[in-house]
Amino acid sequence: MLAALLLAVLCVPAAAAERVPGDALVLRSPPVLRHYDTADGLPQSSTNALLRTRDGFLWIATFGGLARFDGHEFRTFPSNGSGAGPASRRVVSLFEDASRRLWIGTEDAGISVYAGGRFRQLPMCGNCQVHRLFSVDGRDLWALTAKGIFRIDPERLRATRVDADGRYHLEGRIGAQVLVGGVSGLLRYSGGRFQPVSLPAGYRQVSSMEVAGDAAWLILDGRDLYRFEVAANRWTRIRGDLKWEARVLSDGVGGLYLSDDVHGVRRLARDGGETPLAGAERLYAAGIVGDADGALWLGTPGKGLWLLRRSRVDLLRSTAVPDAPGRVLAADGAGGVWLAMSCLALWHRDAAGRQTAWPITPGVLEGCIHSLEHDADTGTLWIGTSGGTLARLAGGRLERVAGWPQASQLAVWRMRDGRLWVANLGFVGRLRFAGDGALEAVEGIPELAGMDVKRILDARAGGVWVVGDRGAFRVVGNAVVERWTTAQGIDTRFLRALHEDADGVLWLGGYGNGLFRIERGRVRRFTEANGLFDDTVSCILPGPDGRLWLAGNRGIGVLLDRRIGAGMPAMRTLTVDDGLAPSEFNGSTVPPCIDDGAGHLWFAMMAGFARVTPARLRDWAGTAVPRAYIDRATMPQASLDVAKPIRLGVNAANLEIRYGAIDLLNPDKVRFRYRVAGLGKEAGAWVDAGDNRSLLLPAVPWGRLAFEVQARELGGAWSRSAILRLNRPLPWYRYQWIWMAVSLASLLALLWLPRKWEGADVDDATLTRLRQRGGERRQ
Repeated sequence: MLAALLLAVLCVPAAAAERVPGDALVLRSPPVLRHYDTADGLPQSSTNALLRTRDGFLWIATFGGLARFDGHEFRTFPSNGSGAGPASRRVVSLFEDASRRLWIGTEDAGISVYAGGRFRQLPMCGNCQVHRLFSVDGRDLWALTAKGIFRIDPERLRATRVDADGRYHLEGRIGAQVLVGGVSGLLRYSGGRFQPVSLPAGYRQVSSMEVAGDAAWLILDGRDLYRFEVAANRWTRIRGDLKWEARVLSDGVGGLYLSDDVHGVRRLARDGGETPLAGAERLYAAGIVGDADGALWLGTPGKGLWLLRRSRVDLLRSTAVPDAPGRVLAADGAGGVWLAMSCLALWHRDAAGRQTAWPITPGVLEGCIHSLEHDADTGTLWIGTSGGTLARLAGGRLERVAGWPQASQLAVWRMRDGRLWVANLGFVGRLRFAGDGALEAVEGIPELAGMDVKRILDARAGGVWVVGDRGAFRVVGNAVVERWTTAQGIDTRFLRALHEDADGVLWLGGYGNGLFRIERGRVRRFTEANGLFDDTVSCILPGPDGRLWLAGNRGIGVLLDRRIGAGMPAMRTLTVDDGLAPSEFNGSTVPPCIDDGAGHLWFAMMAGFARVTPARLRDWAGTAVPRAYIDRATMPQASLDVAKPIRLGVNAANLEIRYGAIDLLNPDKVRFRYRVAGLGKEAGAWVDAGDNRSLLLPAVPWGRLAFEVQARELGGAWSRSAILRLNRPLPWYRYQWIWMAVSLASLLALLWLPRKWEGADVDDATLTRLRQRGGERRQ
């Protein structure tokens, strides 16, 4: 009997709880900071200007060239005189007009305009530097250059100098008015002309300027910050003693900032109050672009491009060992959690954040803590360890209950009837206790002995569900009455997670084999190929609203609708882009995730723990639909124009199509699918391309074709199609009717030629006889 294998129950004196400093475990929500530099494809580490165009691309002006960023890849446009890029690689300024044309101001080659996939050039003012480009009424275009102010005809690409005396390089709009500033002071455009604006006494130049609301913020003479209310013509000094090359910056979505090379970037309030921008305390920004999701792009002089965004999760780490893995959790029933981190200690963190630790001491707890189960009725915490120990913590006393040293990783669960179940590599069964709390026996399930069990929970139809490396089994009494294994359509034996929802649907999570949904005997499997964000599902946790949260090796996902329907599951995902560091979760302990009952979901990670608050994610835009686009198409020694239908020749072969998706915030979540179909014909099936961004067609089919590609974030909706139209006309000798005509002509010729030859033979014989007769007469 298994009971005979039990060692004597050892009761030891309680291990005293150790009070630890409040910062021994720290819960933080650090901002997500991502850096891009030349190693990532940025042409140069110093940025001169940033612009987010309406199609979603981020454009970066550098002295190393003009770059376009879709979130995944930088594309630098060449400045080699071919017309495939701007006239110069020394790009200074950027502007998008109302017609979505991109205007590029350079240091030494005037202005270039990009539209319809093509560049046109406007040399001007002796190829002087173009500091700034802007529009007054949405139809015109203005340029602030090293040789004055120019008005440009956008259609004819003609420039007219308006002011040749001043030196201006800054611009801002307040309502219908435009301010222009620089070394020569400040101008206001009104009544069709520029008029000077008096600066406060003693100041001569505007070093930096941005507009927010009804006021302009200016740094005068490089040292003092002022707010200028244009309507009231009122100047207010905000502060002085600014550091060298301080800049006032706007993110384009209402945020105002002050930046210098000493104090980094600070948010500016209307009253001039400064708040350090978390994550950017050491960054000197030359330009900032904001995103509707709250993210910021910061271009710097010499330190590349940075993405700064708020985290969607909280991370709990040890201050002593920051990389210590989180192992296991249990809710305490009062909004707090019990947790074990690495093999350091057992911790309790109450709802107010107060923390208490119990050290793992030999003789009481052997090895690391592998499982936790809290009994809310008695307040007892049950503990299983990797060394085969069963212990309990009750009334502040930690005591060893039993040990099975020959089989490690003891896991413990409590069912609705109050019974405790345990499992290790030797047995699976229920615990039977004596009246004094001593362990009497393990009532084992012989059929499941030796199974590596990951989860046991109550079954709605009676009994319990047991899931592990053999499949999923429902046990009633001592017998297995229902099973889900490879024989029943579960494509893997290695299951890690199980959940039975209120509708009686069974959910199984596989290790590398996806998610299984079983309803009324029908098995459906979901993987990355058909909508899942990760093929490893180590945890299935119902949230406060009933939605299912999944954790695996690549992040956390939530099923938006458990019914799923006939299509793919609709999901949202949390990854490193959302603040998870790392994104891999610890799925080998029991349980690796819990709901604390206070609105938080906790997950054990390979480093610490992650806490998700679903209520904070109600307006979550984590699965915005990316925009698919066709980037370029090439053949050996030839680049093709993807802005219009492409006509291919007879010998077309090895056509490579590169495509992408604009998703600046979550590029690692983007996946693609494509199809190629003849125009006028029924489109073929979609081909799953995963995260691949190119297609090679060794042989291009004849006729009119359409290459169609779509993109989506993991678990999200597919985008609209980006389409490239191709035409490879069939040559005349490939048309069937021509060959039929040739064949018919050949047949007719074959029928006619023998008759012709026969007639020719008759005529020749007649002539011969006539000649012979003529000869006889002459004789």
